Amino acid sequence: MRAGPWPGRLHAGAAIAAYAQFMLSSVSSAHSVVGMPFRPQKVVRPRCTVDSGPRQPRIPRMTTASMHGPQGFVNLDKPSGMASRRATDLVGRRFRGAAVGHAGTLDPLASGVLPVAVGGATRLVELLHDADKEYRATVRLGRATDTDDAAGAPLGGERPVTASREDAERALAAFLGAVMQRPPRFSALKLGGRAAYELARAGEDVELEPRPVTFHELAVVGWAPPEMVVTARVSRGTYLRALARDLGEALGCGGHLSALVRTRVGALRIADAVGLDRLGEAGDAALLPVRRAFPELPVVIVPDDKTRREVMAAKPLPLERFAPDGRAPAAGERCLLLDGSGLALFLAECLADESGALRIQPRKRLA
Repeated sequence: MRAGPWPGRLHAGAAIAAYAQFMLSSVSSAHSVVGMPFRPQKVVRPRCTVDSGPRQPRIPRMTTASMHGPQGFVNLDKPSGMASRRATDLVGRRFRGAAVGHAGTLDPLASGVLPVAVGGATRLVELLHDADKEYRATVRLGRATDTDDAAGAPLGGERPVTASREDAERALAAFLGAVMQRPPRFSALKLGGRAAYELARAGEDVELEPRPVTFHELAVVGWAPPEMVVTARVSRGTYLRALARDLGEALGCGGHLSALVRTRVGALRIADAVGLDRLGEAGDAALLPVRRAFPELPVVIVPDDKTRREVMAAKPLPLERFAPDGRAPAAGERCLLLDGSGLALFLAECLADESGALRIQPRKRLA
């Protein structure tokens, strides 16, 4: 028989003997089998003998920024005609993989400041919910609607507007301060476990209980009947649609909200807001550090790795272990804990012990 690559014909016994000689020889030395040189192949040894399943893709080394992902707030100028959730999702596409959430829902017809939290900043959305907000509202007098805005169906016919600007200013002044406000029938407030607007759309009779709200500032800045323009600084939970409705009733002609621009939420102002069309162009500059959204909170810097490890374990530490950036927090006051790069690690609280010494207690982890 022919013995594979070896030349000539071999007896079966000779072939077996040659193969045995080959197997017993050292793979590190070059020698011949039946006169033909043998060139040993490089042996590739497995790194691990444990079966770990399919080979995983290589994960690149992370920097501090990529390890924690993006964090901060986008001061978005939401366009009219878009739901707040939709606008937030579009911001989320810019920061792929990061959690996003918005603070203070704007009705689809409204535009203006919509704070969008990214990454760990989503855990601070509640603080912005509590912040004062400013609006510029256009009220259309002489016609009421079932939604209290321009999207609703008219309730009755057109009514004449006989009020003067002075009448409107006096009526508006009556809403200043803490008042009880009846929310619009078409709102997201729950009634029997369902959103009020779902019940209203189904033709059910919806009557929401009045709630306490505060109008800190109100002013008439435009008067061209049947329209008037009002600026307002308000508390959480205030509906400008309801103000337009109630103002129209006070003037005896009915009214609804025809346009609304939110000009400020806390420290975020519309002059600094970025539109969706400029979000890509703005790049990372559109993502504001957490501290920019809460300038009223004291900031303390975590100075070293040892302190950082203890902070990340949520241990209370003496205030002197930190480096205040600006004024130091007082007892009972919340503060932000930042590392040297400006990354917000925790929302913390400054507490006084029995001796009066101040300690920083990490409360809400942000990174």
